[in-house]
Amino acid sequence: MKYYRSFWIFFIIIFIIGVLLIGTFTFFSYLPDTPDNEINQARVALAGARQARADIYVPEMFTEASALYDSAISNWQFQNEKFVLNRNFSKSISFALASERKATAAKKLAVTNAANIQSNLQLVMNSIEKQIEVFERAFVDLPVREEIRKTYQRGKLMLSEAKVCYASGNFLVCNDRVKQARSAIDLATDSAKGMLDNYFTHFSLWQKLFKETIDYSKSNHTTVLIIDKISKTCRVYSNGVLKSTYDVELGKNWMGTKLYRGDKRTPEGKYRINKKKSGHQTKYYKAMLLDYPSEADKQRFNQEKKKGNIPRKATIGDLIEIHGGGGKGVDWTNGCIALANNDIDELFDKVPEGTPVTIIGSLITKDELLKK
Repeated sequence: MKYYRSFWIFFIIIFIIGVLLIGTFTFFSYLPDTPDNEINQARVALAGARQARADIYVPEMFTEASALYDSAISNWQFQNEKFVLNRNFSKSISFALASERKATAAKKLAVTNAANIQSNLQLVMNSIEKQIEVFERAFVDLPVREEIRKTYQRGKLMLSEAKVCYASGNFLVCNDRVKQARSAIDLATDSAKGMLDNYFTHFSLWQKLFKETIDYSKSNHTTVLIIDKISKTCRVYSNGVLKSTYDVELGKNWMGTKLYRGDKRTPEGKYRINKKKSGHQTKYYKAMLLDYPSEADKQRFNQEKKKGNIPRKATIGDLIEIHGGGGKGVDWTNGCIALANNDIDELFDKVPEGTPVTIIGSLITKDELLKK
């Protein structure tokens, strides 16, 4: 009897345990699936997209992926506040899966865009460098406005910063610097090119003056000087043949012919050496005074004054010389032509008083200048 009672107790215990196990299994089988795995996958995908700089190269896609992830988290938290059997994580899972897909696509597109931007930036920087080479060759010595010169220097600085950013992989900042460099260099180039275009409208006159001077040298078996402003040279011809060339420095505002005293322009036209000076006669070591102003200069001065193109109280000026004290590497005179002292020594001995001096803008065409 005792054995029989123990058996039933044991049976009841086993039954209760079985019922509890079945109940527990049934309870948990009704619990909704949690979005842990999907949210973790979305988090990993977002981290990969961020590492690929999707937030920079495809910001809209990255923002959408982030918003979907936030919605997944928000819905997960909302469902967790409900009674366990009333929870439904389907929306949270859907948001997380959508976030993962969007983040994965954003990463792929960011990598592609970054590569394209990188390649394009290199091409643009190379283009700007070539533009700077042209400016340095053809425009840098032009007497452009100080504002334009500063703009050009700012463009060069922006390009230098762009190269540093490019080397460090910061292509977004690089792109910004490249845009600034392009804008500044374009502005400076357009301004300088406009000046050059206007200046070279006189090229046919320069050719005429040059030919007349060389023909004079040939027919009179004499020495003449040709001052070429663009190349900054003084050329010595004898019997029409080039014998020597010297570097020169001109007036600060040398482009265009001289109009009045104080405009800091070097005159253009035909002149002669009136007087040779040395020692205490000049403060520039040695000097050769030109017969400026010529009759053509006086006529131009009067015409421009009547038009109101020069100050009312301005005078035409004088004392234009070829003198020493040069070799500074910049245009610095008030209108004279400066040579280094050792060069003026040579030239001083080669040319007598009365030597023709023709001053022109350029011996080569504008196209030849730009292609040099």
